[in-house]
Amino acid sequence: MRRVWLLLSAIGVAALPAVAQDESKATELLRRMLRAEMTQKLSGTRVTINNLEGKTERVVEIVLRSGPNSRVEFPKGSPRHGEVVVESGPHRWHYVPSENTLYVGEARRRARYVERMPRVLEGIRIGALSIRVVGPARVADRKCTELALARKDGTPVWRLFVDDATGVLLKQQILDPSNANRVVGGFEYTQVDFDADP
Repeated sequence: MRRVWLLLSAIGVAALPAVAQDESKATELLRRMLRAEMTQKLSGTRVTINNLEGKTERVVEIVLRSGPNSRVEFPKGSPRHGEVVVESGPHRWHYVPSENTLYVGEARRRARYVERMPRVLEGIRIGALSIRVVGPARVADRKCTELALARKDGTPVWRLFVDDATGVLLKQQILDPSNANRVVGGFEYTQVDFDADP
């Protein structure tokens, strides 16, 4: 029995460096994603998902991005058809034709990636969150790496799919803490072009 315990202990100790290495690799990929989100140019089609009060809303968006600047249009057939959202630096303009109104505010992409994501990295550093590489995936017919984030107690909260070639986040799933199989929000690019000049 003692031999079995020693063997199991040795296996556990041997696994610790592998776990630390995996988290280090995942964290570095997350850092790469943050850099790409604020520098990369792209054009593409994206579908956002919001699960509000049990009702799932899917909205198609046409996205043009150049670093921190972006333009999002909502095509015909979309529940937000005709709306246009432009972000440049710290500023955001959102035109809603049904109200004939232009809303002006703070850029959300900048707030998300410049202000909030460093807090996620800090959470990983202090152990409040864990991150791991799930493995390879494909989004918009491109090779990606899937990352999974969980709370300290192991509850899955977030899945990220990062483009292998560019580091851009091509898909994200925000998970219901009470049901890891239920996606309550996120987005996915169905088509993306990094060669076009937006």
